[in-house]
Order: sequence, then structure tokens, then C-alpha cells
Amino acid sequence: MDMAIAGCDLPTFATRLNEVLTLSVPVRTPEKLFGRDKQLETIQLALHSPGRHVFIYGDRGVGKTSLAHTAASLIQSSDNRPITVSCDHDSTLETVIESVISQGMMRMPVDRYKTSATFGLNIPVLKAEARVEERETSRVRSVVNMASAVEALNYLTERYSDNTVIVIDEFDLIRSEEQRARFGVLLKQLSDGDVPVRIIFTGIGLSVSDLIGGHLSSQRQIEQVDLERLHWTGRQRIVESAFRYFDINIPDDIADRICALSDGFPYYVHLMCSKLLHECYMADEVVSTVTRDLFLASLDAAVLSAEETLRSCYEAATCRDEHMHHILWAMAEGADLNRMKDHIITSYIQVMKYLDIEPLTQKNFDSRFARLRKENHGSILCHALVGKDGVRPGWFRFRENMIRGFVRMQAEKCGIVLDFDRQYSAHTASTRTAAVRGVYNPLSTVERSVARLRRDDEKEAEENE
Repeated sequence: MDMAIAGCDLPTFATRLNEVLTLSVPVRTPEKLFGRDKQLETIQLALHSPGRHVFIYGDRGVGKTSLAHTAASLIQSSDNRPITVSCDHDSTLETVIESVISQGMMRMPVDRYKTSATFGLNIPVLKAEARVEERETSRVRSVVNMASAVEALNYLTERYSDNTVIVIDEFDLIRSEEQRARFGVLLKQLSDGDVPVRIIFTGIGLSVSDLIGGHLSSQRQIEQVDLERLHWTGRQRIVESAFRYFDINIPDDIADRICALSDGFPYYVHLMCSKLLHECYMADEVVSTVTRDLFLASLDAAVLSAEETLRSCYEAATCRDEHMHHILWAMAEGADLNRMKDHIITSYIQVMKYLDIEPLTQKNFDSRFARLRKENHGSILCHALVGKDGVRPGWFRFRENMIRGFVRMQAEKCGIVLDFDRQYSAHTASTRTAAVRGVYNPLSTVERSVARLRRDDEKEAEENE
């Protein structure tokens, strides 16, 4: 196959693509972490303060893990690597700390590891000799309670490196509120005991209190970093750096569209850029400037390659009913995360106008809209503005903010360019939703026939009422 990117065969292209874009692994260097300079500085200042730890929280997909890994690499001393562990549903304080100790021991130089201390974790350590390699088992006291967890971390940090940083990722996965709260107590005791370890937590949530709770005084040890969606400039820098790396020009309108479709989630920016660069590589002729056709083709590939959880959620919501697609596309329009139902209907009518398809009746719209909050439709939507006094009627949002970006990509690949800037709640100028050249095909031929039969049945039922 001829190379459609100058100077790139397939292995070279794949290598260079992974050098500039990261889809499956977190960013670990500040050179690739665009748009997070302020947060990175905040974390560095906090971790240089004795007894201080960091909790990064926010939506799924905003880049919490990348920020944590990058910050850890900057604070961790050069004599070893940061220790990183992930939580799961059944994690407890003891199992997490044991994972930290186990990983630390495996990386620790043998001369530091061999001490007179007696512990209860059986950890094989490789001792390299001039002619022979043998495994030696050292013993570290079992982590069975809070006191032993503090002691184990103290033991580790005295021997692991001059400046030890631990990343505890996906903290929100721990089911037990009691176990999550115990980590707050742990931080307080580490500080009181002058244990020279620095811990960075990450978790999906609205606040640290929601996630960690625990000892109120422990919050003095925590620097809270609320990581919001990536701002526009940060998104632009990812796009510009990727295409500059391959010496390909990307027109401003296409670059801006990638930034808008991403909805501020770096994962989507990396995904769309990687698929667009692959389309450039697969083109029949050498590409020097990205075209609209290449961009639309890359959106198809991006949607197919998106995280399975995103695709399955969208598929469960639409259930082979094309009107479900239209309602979700309408929901994804505008800048407001929380939307009034009247405004959603306005967006829906506009989408149907450009598709030249008859809108649903109010009754059928309401019926389908209600299904989108049901478990058998993925619960893709939920009530917004929920407080102690209950739900504010008529306001809705996507259950996960990250899903909105995927829905926007679905609409765009089907030829509908939504207006993402309009703020309905602020009564700004009219929508600029427009149909563009694309392939409108949310359903297969068979699925569409079934959907139209359903609509005929609904109309007949209404006429008979």
C-alpha cells in the first residue's frame, strides 16, 4: 500500500501516533498534559508540604488519572518510580495498602530490602548475583488494621526512595462507605506520625466529602482538586500538536469541530485525532491538508472504537427505534448540562426539521423520553437539580456527562451539526443546527422497517382512542 502520509510506512505511523496521542494509557509527562498547568502547580505545591495529600475528583473521562500520574512523576524522586494501585468494588484499606507494599517491595533494591524487620507478607524478591539468580523471601508484617497500615507505609517510605509518591486510582469503586472513610483516618494518622509519604487519590464524584467522608479533621491533610472538563485552549493544543507532529494541516473549522464534539473530555479529542490521522494514512493520495470527507469518515471509525460502556449505553437507550436517536441528539445540543424539557423539545423539532422527518406527537415524545430514564434503556438520562427537597420538575441531564460527547459524535456522523454554544437557560440567539453532507443511517434497513411499523401502530392506536 502506498503511503498517504509522507515518510510513513505502517510501523512508523503506528509508533509515531502513539508518541503523540494516548488512548489506552494515561499521560505521564507534562509535555503531553495540555490545559492542566494550574492544577499541576496546585498539586506540586501541596505535595511539597509535609503531611499533605491530594484528592483529584470529577467526571469520568476528564483526565484524573493522567493528571495524577504526571504530578506523581514530577514529585517522585529519581531513585525509583511512583507506586500506582487501582481499587475495585471489594477493596478495603488493608487490601489497598498491602498492594502498595507488595508493589514497593518488588521494586525496592535488595540492599534496602534486606533488614532485620520481621513482617507477615510473603513477597519473593529477585537477588541478582554475578553468576546466579535466586529468590529470597523477606517478610513484612501483615496489614490487618489501621496501626499496621501506618507502620507498613512508614517502613516502605524509609527504604523505597528519597521521596515516595503513591497513586491510589479509581477510589470511587470501593463500595463500602465505611472503608472509604477509613482512608481519611489513615491520612490523619500518617500526618500525626510524620510518615514521609505523599498520596494522590483519584475518584469520580462531586466532592471529596461524598467520596471519602471520614474523620472531619483529616480534610486538613487533603488538597482537593476538582477537575473540570478541559477548556477550549487545552483541546486545541492537543489537536494542533498531533497534526503538527505529522506535518499535516488541519483547517480551523475541522479542528474546532473536534474540540466542540469532545465536550471537554480529552479521551474524545485523542480518539477523534487518532482516527482522523489514520484516515489520512489510508487515503489514496498523500494528504497534506485534512478534508471534510476524511473527517466524516474518521467519525464513523471513532464511534465504532469508543469505549464499550459508552456504545452499549447508547445502544440500550435507542433500542432500534430511530426516534430515540433523534431525542438524544436534541438532548446533546447546547451548552447547558441541565436542560428544561421545553428546551429539549425545541431542539428536537429543529433536528426533525433538518432531517425532513415528521416529529412525534407530544404523547409519543413524552413516552419515549420517559423510557430514557429507565434501566432497560440504560438510564441514559436522569432528573437534574436534585436536592434535599426532592426533584425540580421538568429538568433533565445525561446520567454521565461523558455520554453527551458520544451522542454528539453520533449526530455529527449522521450529518447533523448541532449548536454546542447556545445557552437555552440564558435565552441566547437562535440555534444554528444545520444538516450537512453526511450519511444519515442510525438504523439498518430491517430496523427502520420495524420502527416505521411501530409508528403506524401508534398512529392507529391514537385514531382509535
